[in-house]
Amino acid sequence: MSVIPKTTFVEVFKQYREARMNCLYYAERLASFQKWDAIIEWVIVITGPSSAATLWFWKSGIGTWLWAVLGAVAILLASIKPFLNLRGKIERSVKLWSAYTMIFHDLKGVIEKINLGSIEDTEARISLGISSKHLAGLGLQDEPKPFGKLLEKCQDQMEREIPAKESYSEQTVQ
Repeated sequence: MSVIPKTTFVEVFKQYREARMNCLYYAERLASFQKWDAIIEWVIVITGPSSAATLWFWKSGIGTWLWAVLGAVAILLASIKPFLNLRGKIERSVKLWSAYTMIFHDLKGVIEKINLGSIEDTEARISLGISSKHLAGLGLQDEPKPFGKLLEKCQDQMEREIPAKESYSEQTVQ
């Protein structure tokens, strides 16, 4: 049974929690961007002149006025959509979420091996070094100003899933 220093475990555990928190954050961001992209697309399609023109309602009284307003909304949304760059934000969020998720699962495996006593300190430190480099690189791609409330929500969820108190076997960590 291998025994590793507690400092190694603490470093692995800290990165494990950081990766999980970022997984949660970018999963939420991705879902939000996808939702808004779909809403805008549907509004453009539904309010577009070709789809609305066939309905009898649009050809009389208030329908004519409402059709004009909805047509203006469609034109406005179609005009600003490229500037919102939702597709780019979706792509970026997918990349960050998947990268943080891979690091999270890699570190989870390291922690499991530590608790089973089936990993040497050298191997744990190599894994730690690799994840450190990946986390540093991803940190450069993170949002410069993350959304505070969402960050708090994800932090709270991560705390519930992985409490700050390190969980390790006394026999494998000293």
